[in-house]
Amino acid sequence: MSLRDKYAKFDNIDTSDDDDDWAAQAAKSASREAEKLAKLSVEERAEMEKHLEPWKPAAPSPYTGGTSKGPGSRETSPLSIALQFGKQTAGIFTIVRDEPIFLALWYKHYSRQFANKDMHVLVHVTSEAEQPVGPFADALKQFDAENVVRLVNAEYDQVWLNEVVANKTREMLRSYAVVLFAEADEFLTVPPDVYGPHTLADYIFNFAGDAGKPAVRCKGYEIHHDTFAGEGPLDPSKPILEQRKRWHRNTLYDKALLTKVPLKWSLGFHTCEEKVEQDEKLLLVHLHKYDFPKYLERHEARAKFVHSESSVANGYQAHYRKTGKELVTQYMDTPSPIEDVPEWLCERLEGI
Repeated sequence: MSLRDKYAKFDNIDTSDDDDDWAAQAAKSASREAEKLAKLSVEERAEMEKHLEPWKPAAPSPYTGGTSKGPGSRETSPLSIALQFGKQTAGIFTIVRDEPIFLALWYKHYSRQFANKDMHVLVHVTSEAEQPVGPFADALKQFDAENVVRLVNAEYDQVWLNEVVANKTREMLRSYAVVLFAEADEFLTVPPDVYGPHTLADYIFNFAGDAGKPAVRCKGYEIHHDTFAGEGPLDPSKPILEQRKRWHRNTLYDKALLTKVPLKWSLGFHTCEEKVEQDEKLLLVHLHKYDFPKYLERHEARAKFVHSESSVANGYQAHYRKTGKELVTQYMDTPSPIEDVPEWLCERLEGI
């Protein structure tokens, strides 16, 4: 029997609709994992571990087909090798509505951690006739075509968005042991003292192997264009984090996004019904406020969306309907003191 067959740790994880007891799922999975690990010899363990030896990733390949084989490419990234070798799988997805800037950055960051075949994007369009154009269309072309799914809804409806994301998570858990959902302006990373050069890829692999942890919550921070500190207009030819050196803590973004089981999120995905442990070493960097003029422009555009009657009546996503002075006040109203971004963040989010 091959090591690949012996170390099939997640083949039997139950993600069916009729088993919502995730603690029981985790316990069963842990028992199965212990049994399978016990069957590995010292030599077999060493053989598996040598596939996880760290290296410094090369610059991102311009090849976007998902089959590049060079060092640091998506197909030979630490996570990709580990998952293929150990028969563990992790997938990631997002949902977007005309996000030319953020989606391109999202792809740049996460394609270093995931193979192209495991990256999925849901595209919200308002009609069958609507087609992405310009930089947004270019960003979508980086994904494998079969992983780009159009969803038609004439309204901006947070209840609908939550249902779509919950269903997509459940669907992907039938194929993947681990699923990461991150919105287009959300970038997960870990400090350099956690897993060395592999960063998020290693974190996910270790999380996949921790059968007692069904999901994990991030620690959220928001990049803030601090005009009072002298940060000037953004130069689009340079990475954002080379020009924005300020951020603040925001507990709204302590989200549970990395999971092995379906989650019941609140609207906006900020919390969930399940009790999920937070790992302060898993950071969510929210780029929503990376540039004051772009923030105003983006929000003014969203205020013109057709918002569903239920959203308006119940105050859902009200921050996307504010304009003018209210919008400026919303930007300036930070929940925590603004601080300097740590120096290591630019390296972790290289090119962002």
